Amino acid sequence: MTWLIGAGPMAQAYYKVLQHLEQTPLVIGRSEQSCQNFSEQTGAEVISGGLELFLKSQPECARFAIVAVNVVDLYSSCLALLNYGVKHILLEKPGALYQWQLNNLRQLAEQKQATVLIGYNRRFYASVQHARQQLEQDGGVLSFYFEMTEWSHQIEATSHPKEVKARWLIANTAHIIDLAFYLGGTPQQMNSLFTGSLLWHPSAAVMTGAGVSKSGALFSYQGNWQSAGRWALELSSAQRRFQLMPLEQLQQQLRGTVVWQPVSLDNDADHEFKAGLYAQVKAFLAQDPEHFCDLTTQIQRLQWYEQMANYPDSAKEPI
Repeated sequence: MTWLIGAGPMAQAYYKVLQHLEQTPLVIGRSEQSCQNFSEQTGAEVISGGLELFLKSQPECARFAIVAVNVVDLYSSCLALLNYGVKHILLEKPGALYQWQLNNLRQLAEQKQATVLIGYNRRFYASVQHARQQLEQDGGVLSFYFEMTEWSHQIEATSHPKEVKARWLIANTAHIIDLAFYLGGTPQQMNSLFTGSLLWHPSAAVMTGAGVSKSGALFSYQGNWQSAGRWALELSSAQRRFQLMPLEQLQQQLRGTVVWQPVSLDNDADHEFKAGLYAQVKAFLAQDPEHFCDLTTQIQRLQWYEQMANYPDSAKEPI
């Protein structure tokens, strides 16, 4: 049995994949409006009232749960599922906004002998997996660069809570950063610079830095949330340079050439479903954690994310 927690657009995308995999999840939403909209879009029945009320009815415990709720509710939802006894949880990114929350989840998951995986679906793009395999064959990544610019004028106008916007690099931008570190290696050392501020993101508006990964690859990054730009990632091996921009597409520049060549991909699933989601859900249900970000990794990553965006250390729970 699989529980799908949430009834928004992301939950609808998960439901479409689960249906294709011949799974019939029990969908638990919160508001009547979101549940009604989910039913209209998918034809599925949805239990409204939220996860807490649902668990009070003492249902038979599911083996798998996919948590696709708002960012601020990810932590409490995962905590409730672990306490109820669910052993396999796919938790939408970023899992939590603060290190202390992730630490609590990891400690409880260990106590309950449960597995919690963070849903960074871009890791499962056909473009990303092709690049990963080819880079490994080339002997590994020697250097990489990524751009993490966000469109401030759009984010400011959204209805996301102030707390989420103030930690937007963790809540959303971490998609591209996680991807860069997944392919290029987790930082061993990194120097960060930042300047400026935004009304909704006071800690920094322009961010740049450089470092070296644990595998020895040198990297650099920049994000200017006051200017133009988009997410992009470039990785270089001894044989070629890969470019993902947009991330769903892959180009390569072979050593000794200047021409960017498009790479042919087997990416039908990325067109039929939300990109990356089919492969991610399939791996989760097969209990294959190889390409996922686990809680330990995410805790380590949050320290780097906080450095990059000039956020305060969130390792300790506020009193």
